[in-house]
Amino acid sequence: MSACGAVALVLIAAPLANTRVAGDVALPTASLLFGLLFLGALATTRAPRMRAALHAWLLALPLTWLMIPAAALPSSEAQIAAAVRVALMAAYLGALWLVVRWRFPEKRTEIGRVGTPLAAGAAALLALPWLAWGALGSLLDILLGLAAAGLFGATAGLLTARVYLRPLPADPDGPGLFTGGIVIGILLLILGWNIGVGGQALLLLPLLPTLGWLAGAVAGVRRGYTPDSRALALFVALAIAPPLLFADPDTLHVELLVQGREGIAWAMSAVGVSMLLALILSGVMLLLRQATERAPQAGIAGAAALWLAGAVVYGSVGQPGLYGDRLFVILKDQADLSAMASINDYHARRRAVYENLVRHADATQARLRDDLARLGVWHRPYYLMNALEVEGDILMRLWLETRPEVDRVVPNPVLRPLPEPLEAGRGDMSAPDEPPWNLTMIEADRVWNELGVRGKGVVVGLMDSGVQWDHPELRDSYRGVRADGTVVHNYNWYDPWGGATEPVDYNGHGTFTLSAAVGNRVGVAPDATWIACVNLARNVGNAARYLDCMQFMLAPFPPDGDPLRDGDPALGADVTNNSWGCPQDLEGCDPNTLLPAAEALRAAGMVTIAAAGNDGPACSSLNAPLALYDAVFTVGAVNSDGFVAPFSSIGPVTADGSGRIKPDIAAPGVNVLAAAPGSGYMTGSGTSIAAPHVTGVVALMWSANPTLIGDVERTEEILRTTARPAPQEGAALAPCAGSDSSTALTIRYGAGIVDAYQAVRAARAI
Repeated sequence: MSACGAVALVLIAAPLANTRVAGDVALPTASLLFGLLFLGALATTRAPRMRAALHAWLLALPLTWLMIPAAALPSSEAQIAAAVRVALMAAYLGALWLVVRWRFPEKRTEIGRVGTPLAAGAAALLALPWLAWGALGSLLDILLGLAAAGLFGATAGLLTARVYLRPLPADPDGPGLFTGGIVIGILLLILGWNIGVGGQALLLLPLLPTLGWLAGAVAGVRRGYTPDSRALALFVALAIAPPLLFADPDTLHVELLVQGREGIAWAMSAVGVSMLLALILSGVMLLLRQATERAPQAGIAGAAALWLAGAVVYGSVGQPGLYGDRLFVILKDQADLSAMASINDYHARRRAVYENLVRHADATQARLRDDLARLGVWHRPYYLMNALEVEGDILMRLWLETRPEVDRVVPNPVLRPLPEPLEAGRGDMSAPDEPPWNLTMIEADRVWNELGVRGKGVVVGLMDSGVQWDHPELRDSYRGVRADGTVVHNYNWYDPWGGATEPVDYNGHGTFTLSAAVGNRVGVAPDATWIACVNLARNVGNAARYLDCMQFMLAPFPPDGDPLRDGDPALGADVTNNSWGCPQDLEGCDPNTLLPAAEALRAAGMVTIAAAGNDGPACSSLNAPLALYDAVFTVGAVNSDGFVAPFSSIGPVTADGSGRIKPDIAAPGVNVLAAAPGSGYMTGSGTSIAAPHVTGVVALMWSANPTLIGDVERTEEILRTTARPAPQEGAALAPCAGSDSSTALTIRYGAGIVDAYQAVRAARAI
């Protein structure tokens, strides 16, 4: 028993320390240590049944190592990871069967088949919380999940019956349920330690050990009885299938654990309920087995009734339907917009860019669109960059990648619905009586008071989680509110996620960031107007939803309109705020996925402001679109003393091989007061709140001198040349690889800290 306890503690604790990246060196190293531990225990244990248990554990351990390639794949490639997982498990099970057949040839004739309905019924009860709260992926996701669960159950049954519970002369009666359940639980934990995709292992780790006693009870593990290995295999397969099928790997990444508001929250609740049910059933399973032995037909009917009840739960309170990920298809032939630079009139240039892009998309996508339509494949075309969103799985991806017009296909994760909507964070602080420190630091108040400029005539576009449009900070500046008080949301608001017809904020981030740019009391440019689009309704987005909003900002269209036909560039935003990133491991964007779109917006004369990201202070931590592009103006964060925030991502940019110096500039981003849903206020930190300061400054500059509107290069140059120098801490900053001490400041601050007063003065002087 002491050996069981030691092994269990190590196996439960070690994976939790290694969930960040499953393929790190720490994982195989820890596995090797576990193997040495097992070998040591095997060498010192003389009890025959304990040696049999250690044999089973040792034979299970190679699956952990074998699954590293699947576990190391990013969550955005969940389907590929699931296919790899199934292939590796099948290979392992085949090899294991040969080893067991050679090394442990003993067989027994099993008694009865009462375990089968018990296994099905018990698994049906454990599945109830998943059926009520979870959501399925695509048909292929379901098939891969079922295959993985079946292989897992077969492996557990083989190792339990043929290795651990095999006949032993020195122990003819076998173990009791208590000891046998512990051994089986540890065996399941070893097998499932590294089996999940995109964080699913986090769900299996606490669940699997609890299943040991119930699996043993279902299989009839008792002294003097022959266990039903088929019932055990069936139960284990059905018990681990729900986490693999209903838990969305797109939202289970360990980085989302801290927030606890995504799929991981309800999934862990489902785990807790399943564990509780498993413990309760373990205590009454002997009585259920005796009843089933007396009336086998009643047992079968009971199991069928439980699964029928599960179907009713799924259909009534669950999220029925298929919610598989999609594909983002990038074509080779991107539009050439170089001729647009010669069009001096800002609005004429925007119109020309829009029409040129639409014509190019229609001409170059025609054949692919026709073929997809002929196959009955749902797809959505885009024009801002030559791309399509396509519904499909691995086979569709392989077919698309063979097309001559396709450059590459990247994952486009689609979040499955949650049991209930996320509740946006609400602010409990009051409005400030005077300009907060962040506004006085960049001297925005001097611009209002001394220069009389407040951003009037400039349209700010927000691409974020949405907006509370009637917040006291934002209602007056919403373009949808007309002079007579009527509200028109068409062409001013777009929600490609939830389809809301009026502005809403799904998690509070958008209200917070927008108010820092245009808020009445907490914003840099309070007289600017704003429009908005939801591109990040939850904690994970994708390239298509980001592109939806970028297109809306160039040429807004009505909710039921076609962006390629009904867009109106005259109603687009002048400057956009983008406090988001599209990381490859979570959302599928490679470094250049959105580059053509960013360059097209620049060609149209739009200034795109992007937050640097919060992955600092490591060198080259600025690595995700849009922030890494030369076509956007990237903002890092500083505190009230002017020192760069430790979380602020820095350059040089190595993700795309450019070595580009980023960020371009810095702005206040630590403990900043801004608006929050519920018409309140809160403080927050991040480059997300630093970026809207620069967005607001651009609005002030263009309001002060409308001839600058559309002149992106000159606007950015003014921001750089008027920036306040960063604190001279360069001597204390170690240079990054590929740079020297002279760039230690610029890869952290860019040109320095934005200065609204000097920037507006310089803009007005032109």
